[in-house]
Amino acid sequence: MRKLKAEKKLLWCLKQFHQRKESQKWLANHLGISIRCFRKLYTAYKQTLQVPKPKMGRPKKQTPTQWSTLVENAWKKHHLNALYLEKLIHTEQKQQIPHNTIHKIMIQKGYAKEQESKQNRRRLGCVMNGSILCL
Repeated sequence: MRKLKAEKKLLWCLKQFHQRKESQKWLANHLGISIRCFRKLYTAYKQTLQVPKPKMGRPKKQTPTQWSTLVENAWKKHHLNALYLEKLIHTEQKQQIPHNTIHKIMIQKGYAKEQESKQNRRRLGCVMNGSILCL
């Protein structure tokens, strides 16, 4: 599904379908979404007569409190980064915790901080005939 950016365009499409001026198929193609997605948006619009906010992405998981205590105890004992703590916890406690989750727990506890230089998105590139093409 494509991310809808223009609320005015969506509202116009929903009103057109509500007044039976256009078909679902045409309006879904106009918005660049599937017909089923348009139907879901329209049913939400029918109930409130306001533009619905589509839910995007996977819902976030809650980290278990047991994991945070394991990470806290291991960090206080060894003072290592998330990658090494992942391996250490796996060997000592036989618990598999992803290093990204460990890093998030460490940030919450104040044991680590986010580095601005590592937050930038990387460029996608192709190498053709020795030259790099940026996409």
